Amino acid sequence: ARNAWYKSMMSQEQQDEANDSPSKQVFDAAMKMCMISPSEQDSYVLAAGSALGRAGLWSECLDLATEPKSISTYGPSITAAAMLACIESSRPAEAIDAFHYFMSGQQSVASEWQWSGGNITAVEPICRDLVLTAMGNVSRGGHSQEAMQIFGLIMDEGCPLSCDGLLGLMNCLENDGAWKQAAQLFEGFVSSNFDTDGSRWRIVPTVIELQKEGLGDDVLASDAEVDILLENMLASAMRVCNSEGHFGLAAILCTLANKMRHTPSGYHGFAKRSLEEDGVVDLNADDSILKNDAVFNAYIQSLYGLGCKSAADRIIGIREN
Repeated sequence: ARNAWYKSMMSQEQQDEANDSPSKQVFDAAMKMCMISPSEQDSYVLAAGSALGRAGLWSECLDLATEPKSISTYGPSITAAAMLACIESSRPAEAIDAFHYFMSGQQSVASEWQWSGGNITAVEPICRDLVLTAMGNVSRGGHSQEAMQIFGLIMDEGCPLSCDGLLGLMNCLENDGAWKQAAQLFEGFVSSNFDTDGSRWRIVPTVIELQKEGLGDDVLASDAEVDILLENMLASAMRVCNSEGHFGLAAILCTLANKMRHTPSGYHGFAKRSLEEDGVVDLNADDSILKNDAVFNAYIQSLYGLGCKSAADRIIGIREN
């Protein structure tokens, strides 16, 4: 009788699991992994959201995250997981809506979610980083003002940023045609990471690292990862400067970025000397910064915009040969 009862209970449990949505099954599997390594719960939950997003199940994931009981079952990181699912499914607008939904606390359902155990403070750094990524992926723009406000809060609180979050902010400025803010953001990034006398922005490779307590230097982005970020941010800043007719500024940013990555001196002193002595300095086709296709294309556009057709044609010819 005992064996029959046990088999009946197991059969019912298996049937219940089979009736669960794919999203719930994935998150339940993540929680089982947490039994092996409880300290990695947030990482497993975020990974589950990412996997569901790549499978196109962003809507299911979002529905599950908004259920009041989900927070007590999966922890507060379920909110970030839902945003990540939307981003992975190329649904940035829905990720932004989810951010506003969970962070405002004004909606009745969001309030119920918080009363069920939601800790907004615990997930806010991750969600803010994700929403910057999402805002940068909205090609029609319209989010630069809010994105800069969020960035200001992150800087004021001394919180780290992921490479994707920072690049998302730059792309957001590009999409809104905010060339001056884009140039200032790039200057701040370069000054922070290449000025030996300045304080460094704390940048991590991915958003996953943001959930780790007591971030040490060992989890920060490597020099190679920061270098890739430099090129991507430069390309974005140059594109918006070009699109708004500021070809000279775009060329200057490219020239400074190329030289700054190879100089041991502080950024401000170098930038001042470079502009006073050289002005807009032509780059060579073999300069490392131009090996990035996006930067190369933006620089050529800058030269054409400045009327330097012969210089642009020369660089193109060398590269093609």
